[in-house]
Amino acid sequence: MSTNGPCTAVSSTLFNFMLPSGVVLTIDDGSSDAEAPNESQTPPHDPDEKSSSLEGLGGFHGSVKFGNQRIYYAVGVYSQGSNGIDAFGVPWKNVVATFYHELNEARTDADVEENKVAWVNSRGEEIGDIPMSLAGNDLSKVMVEVSLADGSGTTPIQLMWSNAVHGPEGPIAHPH
Repeated sequence: MSTNGPCTAVSSTLFNFMLPSGVVLTIDDGSSDAEAPNESQTPPHDPDEKSSSLEGLGGFHGSVKFGNQRIYYAVGVYSQGSNGIDAFGVPWKNVVATFYHELNEARTDADVEENKVAWVNSRGEEIGDIPMSLAGNDLSKVMVEVSLADGSGTTPIQLMWSNAVHGPEGPIAHPH
């Protein structure tokens, strides 16, 4: 067994779970009406956040504790039509852009359940959510296809928030 062992690999892995076509994704924080969550333990919340893929939720990321190990995950809906975020009209492109969004948010706010977030604005929006809010009903402003580095084609992504340009920004040739 190497010194890195399996625990190190798990702690630096984001497990992506894509739901099958037709499955509706919902977010439930586990609280009941009788027992409201303690606000000091609740991560910042975007008041416009959708709680169902039928309302425009494409996915979410988080983590669970398993013994001494934290396991990171992202869940994405098979976005098509009125289920999820159908920005491209092609399900696989919608899924790729959604997981791009979740991967970037997991990098910047991996421990969101622990209320350890780095990239949120005053409304509680993460690095990927801010551009989605700014785009409003015109997702083509932030859900775009970009050229692959080897020039062999394009891939769908979602532009992320950039402090350098104070707005959504895609891949750039040179760092700011």
